[in-house]
Amino acid sequence: MSSILFILLYPFSILYNAVTAIRNLLFFIGVLPSKSFDVPIVSVGNLAVGGTGKTPMIEYLITVFSAKYKLAVLSRGYKRKTKGFLLVKQNSTVAEVGDEPLQMKAKFPDAVFAVCEKRVIGVEQLLNQIPQLQLVLLDDAFQHRHILPRVQILLTDYSKLYIQDYLLPAGRLRENRRGAKRATIIIVTKCPPDLSKTKALELEKMLRPTFQQKVFFTTMKYGSVYDSKSGNVILAPNIPQQIIACTAIANPKPFYDQLQSLGFTFIPMQYPDHHFFTSKDEDAIMKRAKSKGVKTIITTEKDLVKLSATSLVAFNIWVLPLSVAFLFNQDEAFLNLLEKNIS
Repeated sequence: MSSILFILLYPFSILYNAVTAIRNLLFFIGVLPSKSFDVPIVSVGNLAVGGTGKTPMIEYLITVFSAKYKLAVLSRGYKRKTKGFLLVKQNSTVAEVGDEPLQMKAKFPDAVFAVCEKRVIGVEQLLNQIPQLQLVLLDDAFQHRHILPRVQILLTDYSKLYIQDYLLPAGRLRENRRGAKRATIIIVTKCPPDLSKTKALELEKMLRPTFQQKVFFTTMKYGSVYDSKSGNVILAPNIPQQIIACTAIANPKPFYDQLQSLGFTFIPMQYPDHHFFTSKDEDAIMKRAKSKGVKTIITTEKDLVKLSATSLVAFNIWVLPLSVAFLFNQDEAFLNLLEKNIS
C-alpha cells in the first residue's frame, strides 16, 4: 500500500478502532453476553484478515485429538450460499458449506464438521445432535466473543506479525492489537524451517506475551504431489514440461516457491481467496491451457474441492498438500498445555 493511500485510509482505521473497542468493552463488562459450555472448546483464530494457517492448524488438532476425543469442528462456512446450522457431508457442495469445511471433510471423512454463522447456536446444535461430544474446535473464531472457549489459540503470520500491522482499512487487523491479550496461546505461523532460536526469542520479546501466555513457532510442511483422481504420488520423471498452477488462496507465494523447488515449470493463474470458479474462469483456464499445450493443473487441497465441481475435471488435477510442523520440538509442550486446559 502506498504511503498516500495509507494516510487517506488511516482516519477510517481510527473510527474502526473505536467501534471494535466499544464492542469489546461491552463484552468485558457483561452487557454483551458470553456463554461457556461444559464441553471443552478450543478456538483457533487471528487478528488479521487473510491466511495465517488456520485450516492446517485445525487439521493438526484433528489428527492428534480425534483418537482420544469425540470431536467436532464448527466453522462459519465462509462465502457459502446457505444460512443457519448444517452438518457437512461428503456429498455436500462448496456452495452449501464453504470450501475449507468441505476440504477438511474430504481429508477426515469420519470426523464431524458443521457450519453455522452464529457459533452459540452451532455448538448447541452439535450437542443436541451428538450428545457424546467431548471436544469442539472453533475455526476462525477469535472475534466471535459470544462463546467463552477453554483455550484461545491466536495465529500470527511470521511475515506480517499483528504488532507490525494496522487496523482495517489502512491495515489488515480486525481489531486492536490489544485483543491479543485474550489468547491462551500465540503461534507464529509460516516461519522459515531454519528459523534460529535466537530469532525466535527476539520475535517472542516483540510480541510481549503476558505471564500466562505461551508462544510457539510453526512452519508449513509440504507433502508429496499426488494425482487427485488416483491418489498416486507423482514421481519426478512424470513431471510435464509445463503445467498450470491454479490457486484461490490469500498468499500463493509459498505454494509457488515450493513448486519451483520441486522442479515444476508452471503458468500461475491466481484468484482471490475463497474464490468460486465460474464458467468464465473455466473458459479462461482452458484457453490458456490449450494455447500452451498444457494438460495438467496443480492446485491446493482447499481449491481442489472447487475445481472438482467444474468442467476442469477433464484435466489431470494434481495436488500439493501441506501441514503444520512445530519448530524446536515444541509440539509436545503445546499438546501438554492443551491437554491441561481441556481435561
